[in-house]
Amino acid sequence: MIKVKIVDTLGFRPAGIYVYEESPGGKISVAAVKDGIFVFSPFDEGATYAEVPPTFRVDMRTGFLSALAEALDEMHIKTDSDAKIAGTLEATRAHLRDLQEMLGIGGQQ
Repeated sequence: MIKVKIVDTLGFRPAGIYVYEESPGGKISVAAVKDGIFVFSPFDEGATYAEVPPTFRVDMRTGFLSALAEALDEMHIKTDSDAKIAGTLEATRAHLRDLQEMLGIGGQQ
């Protein structure tokens, strides 16, 4: 499964974006960009983020991550958090409709 980790330790320099893959056995491979394509290499288990170059860097002041999030939303790519929020909202709406019916208040929608 591919994952992404953003490491922004100082807050004012470009953040390191790590694209990595975790195998079922727990082995981690970190991606580097070569000719515009992610190429994965094994991550040394003893290494820290400081010792492994990020897949790419982003200046947090540019708004790139917000623009990326908007582009993903436009493509209807949702996170697990988005799905949970939507499910909770729908369950709350259904519960309120049930309460309105029980109390005989509110109109049908």
